[in-house]
Amino acid sequence: MIEANGLLSYDEVQERLVEAWGFLMRMPDRERGWLRSGVSSIYREFRLSEAEAWRLYQIDSDDYHGDARPKLPPLSSVEVDRMEEALAWVSAYAPRRDCGLIGVVLAQLQRSARPSWEEAADKIGGDAAPAALSRRYERAMGAVCRGVNAGLRRAGSCQA
Repeated sequence: MIEANGLLSYDEVQERLVEAWGFLMRMPDRERGWLRSGVSSIYREFRLSEAEAWRLYQIDSDDYHGDARPKLPPLSSVEVDRMEEALAWVSAYAPRRDCGLIGVVLAQLQRSARPSWEEAADKIGGDAAPAALSRRYERAMGAVCRGVNAGLRRAGSCQA
């Protein structure tokens, strides 16, 4: 996954963040509340629709529907570590105002290969045009990539 020069590409960073978002969505609500503030900063801005929440959690009651999807398996400690590392990149390197936008787009990328900027504009609210949100996201993710790669360069220069 790491390029020959030891750095991560834009697509690799985004892929890692989409994976982390998927891990975050598998966590029960009570565990999300205990996440470190840096990790949870992008979750606060995003809310699941009722249909998305239903798909994530199995109904536990007498009215259980046989077609309900089973609960997702719990996260392993390795998955939690990968999630926390990747989501910490966002809080460390993305502009503060763009953390929520990144969360909305990661949720969309979890479902499809291309985000809907119109849907992102609806979720974010305000006057932001879809094209402007697309550019903001690209700049914010560029900042995350630069920060991650700067950290990788520093770590590489310290190795003997």
